Amino acid sequence: MGTPIPPERKPDPVPAGDDCDICWGIGKPLGGGPPPSQVIATVEGIEHGQFWHPQFGDAPEGDFILQQNELYPCHWFYYEDPYFLEWFSDVTHSEVYLSNFELTSYCDVWGDPCDTLFINTTDARFKGGSVKITLPGIEE
Repeated sequence: MGTPIPPERKPDPVPAGDDCDICWGIGKPLGGGPPPSQVIATVEGIEHGQFWHPQFGDAPEGDFILQQNELYPCHWFYYEDPYFLEWFSDVTHSEVYLSNFELTSYCDVWGDPCDTLFINTTDARFKGGSVKITLPGIEE
C-alpha cells in the first residue's frame, strides 16, 4: 500500500519542485512559493459499490507519496504495483485518479483547479470515500 505517515507528525519538508504556475505563485490558491516535489495523498473510506465483484478486491487505504512529473509539473503520481494514483491540475479542472494495474478504477474525481480534497460520489464498482492531498513544506 502507501507509505504510512504517523498521524502525530507532519510530513518532513521536501525539495522544491518545478514551477506549476496554475496553482503556485503570487496570488495563486496553493501559495506564493514553488510547489513541493512530493505530495501526500490520503485515501480513506472507499467501499464496494453496486457493481462490485470479488475479482475487484478491496480499495486501498492509507497514505501514498506522489512524485512530481518532470515533464508536466502540475502532475504528481504514485506508480507502484499494484496501484497507481495521480493528482493533477490544469486551467479548467483538477483530478485525482486511483486504480490498479488491471485498470480497476477505485476513484476518479474531478474538481476545480488546484483542489486538494476529492469526495468520491460515484456508485459503480466502488463508492464513497475520499482522497486528500497534503502539501509538505519546502526544504530550505
